[in-house]
Amino acid sequence: MRAPGASADSTLVADGIPGSIRAFRGEWSAARPLLVQCLDTAARLDVVSMGVDSAAALAWLDEHQGDLDRAHGHCRFLLERWARSEDHHYAVWGLRWASCFFARHGSLGEARACAEALSSIASTTGHPDALAALACALGATALAEGHPDAAAQQLDRALDLHATLEIPFERAQIQLHAGVALASAGLREPAIERLGEAYRTARRLGAKPLAAQAAKEVARLGESVELALGRRAAADHKNAGLSHRELEVMRLVASGRTNRDIASELVLSTRTVDMHVRNILTKLRCRSRTEAAAKAGDLGLLA
Repeated sequence: MRAPGASADSTLVADGIPGSIRAFRGEWSAARPLLVQCLDTAARLDVVSMGVDSAAALAWLDEHQGDLDRAHGHCRFLLERWARSEDHHYAVWGLRWASCFFARHGSLGEARACAEALSSIASTTGHPDALAALACALGATALAEGHPDAAAQQLDRALDLHATLEIPFERAQIQLHAGVALASAGLREPAIERLGEAYRTARRLGAKPLAAQAAKEVARLGESVELALGRRAAADHKNAGLSHRELEVMRLVASGRTNRDIASELVLSTRTVDMHVRNILTKLRCRSRTEAAAKAGDLGLLA
């Protein structure tokens, strides 16, 4: 929480770090205002570090909420901000994540531009973090270009370079990318191993969206999520990440109940039901109750 009377520059970290942590944990509604405030202040004060960090975290949040246009905008801002500063430290993780995002969504020119920026940083500093980020960016681009074997090699190299670094959330992201590349190369067992590593790290950190992605990739391989990742992972995957209470609320929303009706039936406050509905819309990536009800039906969550 900000101290009363704190100056704008002193609140950058107070906004940006909690905002990023909440975004990575899937607490979207709490994360966004903090990150937007941090980005606005960083842009006004021309602070590279928190500017690129908050832009990358907002892009992460946007993609998980299904707003790809806004995510692209934040990634482009990050790349342009780096180009103006040629920062050799703070932009590394953001450029790595942006390169993977661009490659994943077919923007190969921008993915290569991120890789070139990381190449410049890596050649100047030689730091394992920059070298690992470069290998990850090259792997993501190779996968998008249809070269899964080359992608898997680059991503394994990224993990090797990352082994000495105490940055577990970033490592889990690279493990996820490596698992996807190995699966595309037809190497199922190593792919499941990498996805399992990503899942376990993400769960330990409370990074629910990343854990859910890992479980989804395991299921996409036709594997049992329960056997590969455990009962908890299987239950979360089956219920699309909704808690037991959120499932109850979702089923009542789908039946046409208002939030006031739901609060009365479940003996909750209307404010608590409002919060559950917002969480449901976020987790199902829907913009309305009607859309959420339809998607919940498609997913078999209303039975």
